[in-house]
Amino acid sequence: MANHWIDRNPFANYKAKVKEVERVYLSEGETEKLSLVRNIFLFSCFTGLAYIDVKNLTKSHISQGIDGEK
Repeated sequence: MANHWIDRNPFANYKAKVKEVERVYLSEGETEKLSLVRNIFLFSCFTGLAYIDVKNLTKSHISQGIDGEK
């Protein structure tokens, strides 16, 4: 409108609607599970592995590095 590209405000009759939502908090058991999910997600981010690759990891995939640590 300031540049005179349109003659009227297209949002003049728009009414925003607010929907009240009841918040549900996590239980202690759910936070423990989500902590594991968070750790797996961060591991994927730092290693570049896809979710399916992380899911298929086993203890046999852990090997000794050049520094002698696992």
